[in-house]
Amino acid sequence: MVINGEELRVDIILEDEGETEKVEQMMNTFISEIDTLSPKARECIAEKFLELYNDNWRFGGDDEDDPDKPELTKEEFMEALSLQSLLFYSEDVEVFFDDNDMFLGHSLIASDFDGENFNDAQMFG
Repeated sequence: MVINGEELRVDIILEDEGETEKVEQMMNTFISEIDTLSPKARECIAEKFLELYNDNWRFGGDDEDDPDKPELTKEEFMEALSLQSLLFYSEDVEVFFDDNDMFLGHSLIASDFDGENFNDAQMFG
């Protein structure tokens, strides 16, 4: 699917085939509001992972080929996240972001969507 000129992977996981229409409706609503919801997902991830990045992950090793990365503000951290994909469940949406190598290539995921905000984030990969 192309959203805002970006190719995004969109997946649906149905726990019950009777929920197809409900998930499609949620997906259409979410995608129509992506410009508002994507920043909320980024903010949720920043709330959980910015301090971890600045206090730990940004530091390289003793090797010259692994230099320290700059400390980031919340805005810089959120800007560095690149939207990768959306995963829709019957009761939730997970928004996957590329970490721009802040966490050595792990995906950062905003989840626990309550219809307005994301309430949890995790690292994967």
